[in-house]
Amino acid sequence: MKVCIEISTLQARFAGIAYYGWFLADELARNAPDIELSGFDGLTYAPLDSAKLNHLRAVNDGKISPPRIDKARLYGRVRNIGLVRGAYRTVKAMRFRQGVDGCDVFHALNFLPPSPRPDRVVPLLHDMSHERFPETHPAERVAWMRRGARHLNAYPVLNTITQFSADEIAEIYDIERDRLRITNPGRNPIYDATPLPGDQAVLSANRLTPASYFLAVGTLEPRKNLKTVLGAFRSLPAKLRRDHPIVVIGQLGWGDAGLAAGAELIAEGSLRVLGYQPDDHLAALYRQSRTLLFPSIYEGFGMPTVEALASGKRPILSDIPVMHEIAGAEADFVEAKSVEAWAVALREAIDDSRHDDGGYMESACARGRLYDWRRNAAETRTIYAEAAASFGTAS
Repeated sequence: MKVCIEISTLQARFAGIAYYGWFLADELARNAPDIELSGFDGLTYAPLDSAKLNHLRAVNDGKISPPRIDKARLYGRVRNIGLVRGAYRTVKAMRFRQGVDGCDVFHALNFLPPSPRPDRVVPLLHDMSHERFPETHPAERVAWMRRGARHLNAYPVLNTITQFSADEIAEIYDIERDRLRITNPGRNPIYDATPLPGDQAVLSANRLTPASYFLAVGTLEPRKNLKTVLGAFRSLPAKLRRDHPIVVIGQLGWGDAGLAAGAELIAEGSLRVLGYQPDDHLAALYRQSRTLLFPSIYEGFGMPTVEALASGKRPILSDIPVMHEIAGAEADFVEAKSVEAWAVALREAIDDSRHDDGGYMESACARGRLYDWRRNAAETRTIYAEAAASFGTAS
């Protein structure tokens, strides 16, 4: 079977959708000999194998030099310019149409294909944040997604990542629930509770001590609701803040991420903004942290939750349905927009000795192990076979 997956997100710094694409493609390239795999990077179609994937990952991780034209930095500079994004999408749609007939199945990993093709495409819809909270996205992105969504009822099979998202998609777009196929993302195996010799160097470089600091991970954008947590943190005594700083990890997204309100916390040293971190550094920061704070107002999955669980942590999460689906009983839940409730949760986490002695480790790790890329790839291959049979492209 000839399968093409969209890898345009792998051309910039990896975030949630890029990691999904990389790990799925890696499993297919290594363990699916019946699939002839290719990737569409937004301009060209090309074979996709382990060597190509490992090269993309090494560039992302800074282990090899980026190409002369660094697409990650270039994309970061122009991504929020509406005219540039619109022109790029026009060219991308044209190049997509030129090559898609060479695929039995095209897996559109970033919500929609570049151009409607219900006879070749399986769309992967991660979440409905652009519908439920459009104010947390650029207006141009919301308009593009809504235009594309008009064609969703024509696709015989659609893919999503949680029961919550499946229910949302069915309700918002009036799509029959039995046409939606759920494939939970897996966990990156680098996130593990076992300390490594290099952990201390990462902590020392950032002036951190084990089990003292809180971690906040995610692209810096309004939906992540960092402003509420910082408001709660500001209400704590200054010494408590300095002893238990918040460390923010993530690349800049768009809009007001809430960091401006934390300027005085940065000045006093209780808020550390480290930006994008390579996986090995982030893994060390997870397992040596007190726990993860994840106050997002809306998610389709919430990958930092699984990363924290796999690192042996009991995360503190927004009390929204999908977080209960992902973490089960292995997290504490807080009303997303309540400064007072987050202040209480922070104090309780500081006082809870089980965050010091690993008391949550065994059950958290067990929950994290439920999320597996090999299972995801196996379930996705079943979707490809079903879609190809529906398209009439099955060989």
